[in-house]
Amino acid sequence: MTPQPTPLEWLLLRIIDAVPAWRNVYRLTRFFAKTDVCLSFYQDLAGLVEKGWLSVKDPKAQVKEYDTTIEGRRLLSEGYSTLNIKDYVTGIEPTGFILGLLEKIDENKSDIAVS
Repeated sequence: MTPQPTPLEWLLLRIIDAVPAWRNVYRLTRFFAKTDVCLSFYQDLAGLVEKGWLSVKDPKAQVKEYDTTIEGRRLLSEGYSTLNIKDYVTGIEPTGFILGLLEKIDENKSDIAVS
């Protein structure tokens, strides 16, 4: 039986899978800068790689870039729901920015701001 991701792991998987511009650790750091998980998400990224849900494109690169694996995409398609992590997301970032982004992703809108 596949272990279930934590809310932060779900969030990381969803963001990395849906927003290609945010797949590198620099962009992810900027994305999480104003949240309560600013420093701890590095461990979660490493854990997602260990579990086989993310891969590192070039392990020798100075700035790591991540991608969802086939297993990670399967996990997202079978078990991800923004509703399931809504309370967690609003707890770490109460302005609603991250939740709004996730809702746009869920709606498959192409006007997601990635700057």
